[in-house]
Amino acid sequence: MNNHRFWLSLVGGIAISLADHSPGAFAQGAGRSGVVELGGLRSRAPADWVQEQPDDGRSYRQYRLVPVGDSADPAQVSIWFLGNENGGTAADYVRGWKQMFLPPLGKTMREAAQVRRLTLDGALATYVDIRGDYRGIPGDVATPRQDFRLLGVYLDTPKGAYVIRLMGPDETVRFYRQGFDNWVKGFKQANAVTVQQKESQP
Repeated sequence: MNNHRFWLSLVGGIAISLADHSPGAFAQGAGRSGVVELGGLRSRAPADWVQEQPDDGRSYRQYRLVPVGDSADPAQVSIWFLGNENGGTAADYVRGWKQMFLPPLGKTMREAAQVRRLTLDGALATYVDIRGDYRGIPGDVATPRQDFRLLGVYLDTPKGAYVIRLMGPDETVRFYRQGFDNWVKGFKQANAVTVQQKESQP
């Protein structure tokens, strides 16, 4: 397994995104979301996601989700393309994501983390939902956070694997979760999306 790539796709971009959440940060280099294509599958990202330049330089795509409620930190959606290389299996990522968190008081990690499988149009996905205290990046005392949530997807397509991660304060992640779930479940073969778009035109 490519340990460097695996580590980056677990924690890449988090230190920067947690450190820079001033109002101006959301506008700089921002672009509106659109259709995302992963391994020949397409789905339109929610309109309230703001596309930005990836923090770590290795992400395929990155979105910033404005905090809601009492949340001070934004949430972030990051996508990595693993290709057909040995960049880690779904089980590797599930294990790694769990290790990033401490479960809520009185719960075990088994109770705090939910794992399920999804069958999309021509692809299999492993979906993980974890809530707890984010341990932070080792050696960086500024990055641990309480009451965080991670929604992670390992998407195995015929053209290679992708890793998708939505992470941020629990309140903010819960606010955007429905849109995230609809986006993930909406991935379809590119030719099917094109036909649907033509049929919807007057």
